[in-house]
Amino acid sequence: MSDRGPWKFIGTDPAFLQALKRIERFAACDATVLILGETGTGKELAARTIHYHSARHDQPFIPVNCGALPDSLVESEFFGHVAGAFTDAREAKTGLIAHAKYGTLFLDELEALSPRAQGVLLRFLQDHEYRPVGSTRSYQANIRIVGSSNADLHTLVRRNLFRQDLLFRLNGLMVELPPLRTRGTDVVLLAQEFLHRLNLQKGSSPKVLTPEVLQVLQAYQWPGNVRELENTIQQAFLLTEGPTITAVSNIPCQ
Repeated sequence: MSDRGPWKFIGTDPAFLQALKRIERFAACDATVLILGETGTGKELAARTIHYHSARHDQPFIPVNCGALPDSLVESEFFGHVAGAFTDAREAKTGLIAHAKYGTLFLDELEALSPRAQGVLLRFLQDHEYRPVGSTRSYQANIRIVGSSNADLHTLVRRNLFRQDLLFRLNGLMVELPPLRTRGTDVVLLAQEFLHRLNLQKGSSPKVLTPEVLQVLQAYQWPGNVRELENTIQQAFLLTEGPTITAVSNIPCQ
């Protein structure tokens, strides 16, 4: 996959490379994509890669934390509103969908959508038509939807916590990012890359990881995945006085 922008995946694990192939192929079309994976596996990075390697790459990429959408204002957040549409609507507001015009709307943490928000999103996905709150005019949205979740959405459907019809709409194309603990020596590759970036940023004498530290990193299970590894390397870098990193203090049971 060619580079465009600062988003770059690193790894040689077969399952990880298979996921990258899917990301590359999905970028070439315009269908809705669902990205699954544990917290910290790089779902937003995957979404940005899909966008910036697509025909929409010069248009907006708008990330949305679904868990932060206020339930009482979900229509206004997605569709916008006209002035006077409700008590506090003193002026018109452009919604997330209009902000993403011709680009990509990335819906992160889909599992956090309330039942009401799920219904609002489903209605929009049926024909990509929306109407700002208080307006009499409807608009057609030319955007791509990419969603992500760290939950098992099929299990949530069985528990009546997520709408099955919405899952069908979102799951046009699916890619699952493997957890770091299953990716073998990718832990070492990533650790070295994060350290290299820190060395470049700080501009001081470069630091290195000892073989013993690399063994510790590879033996750890990484519940926080790549994000946890990056934070671990950054902390070790900042706490190490000399040129050699001999310990990583926030990994338990070394």
